[in-house]
Amino acid sequence: RRRIITMSEDIVKNVNEILQKDKEFALQLDESTDVSGKSQLISFIRFVNEEKIIEQFLFCRELQTTTTGVDIFNAVDNYFEENNMVWSNCISICTDGAAAMTGRFKGFLTLAKNKKPNLITIHCFLHREALMVKSSDGGELSDVLKTVIEMINYIKKRPVKCRIFEELCKNIGTEHTTLLYHTEIRWLSRGKILNRVLELQDQLQIFFEAENINNYANKIDDQMWCAKLAYLADIFQKLNVLNSSMQGRKENIISTSDKMESFKKKINLWLSCIKNDDFSCFSSVEESKIHLSINQKTELKNIMYEHLLTLSRNLKSYFPSLLTTEIQWVVSLYGPCGEENIKNANLSSTEKEQLLEISSDTTLKSKFYMSENDSFWIS
Repeated sequence: RRRIITMSEDIVKNVNEILQKDKEFALQLDESTDVSGKSQLISFIRFVNEEKIIEQFLFCRELQTTTTGVDIFNAVDNYFEENNMVWSNCISICTDGAAAMTGRFKGFLTLAKNKKPNLITIHCFLHREALMVKSSDGGELSDVLKTVIEMINYIKKRPVKCRIFEELCKNIGTEHTTLLYHTEIRWLSRGKILNRVLELQDQLQIFFEAENINNYANKIDDQMWCAKLAYLADIFQKLNVLNSSMQGRKENIISTSDKMESFKKKINLWLSCIKNDDFSCFSSVEESKIHLSINQKTELKNIMYEHLLTLSRNLKSYFPSLLTTEIQWVVSLYGPCGEENIKNANLSSTEKEQLLEISSDTTLKSKFYMSENDSFWIS
């Protein structure tokens, strides 16, 4: 433990030494409650050093009592003072959309803007995606998800039932022998738990019949119910892939916007395919629909189409403007529309002149295509 603390202190010391050289930086903040019920405020920082973008954990501090915007601001402000960091060097902050963060009068971002009026604030893409999906829930699909969670909780909350179910799976010879817990906070767990339930549906039916819980056993025996479950497993798997792709180092608003734009186009493709009775984009549904009648297939088609339509509308609502023309020059300076992109950029005339000079430099053009985008602009 002592060694870990020493290493942690050394990392913080090195980061702070760099930041004290009048370095501009961007922050990402999140406040959440840990397993012991304590509220923790965690912060990550991104800055440029020696022609490289550095992404580093900054601090984690417990909020002792309340978790208001004032409390969050005071925690950050105190850290700045303790480590000789100044608000004038903070160029942007990314947070979720919680009221404590975004409140109009006493939200953290409002208080931060009092320190630096031109501060750029960003609503976290991952949080927006979670809201987009959550607001798409409803109707029959929501009932299926609710029932699945009830089934899982019935087994997982009872150690004896867990052992019985595990032994049943072992005797049958399945690859997996346990179910996964659903967590409302970590909504991405839905994709994994639904796939696991779909995989173990036969074992679950045997288990619930033995337990005389006919309600659950009958649900699993219902081919239409299983087809809806298959669709939920497929769509959440696709959402999981999208979410995972937007995480990690070197992700930025440009690359993330590209991925959201791609997902928007995929939804349109899926809508078109389903309209033409093509379910090949949803492998689990493709397998499940074999057991359905013609009327049931039509019903499933309508349910899927309506859900995807709602998802598409919510995507446009939570991501109204993705990669705008104002920053298109960053990625396509030397493309056929490079000059037009520079004209549309949200920059001063002097800066646009400088960009036009860069765009006409053949040596830099070669370097642009051989370098990563961020490395080119930093150098």
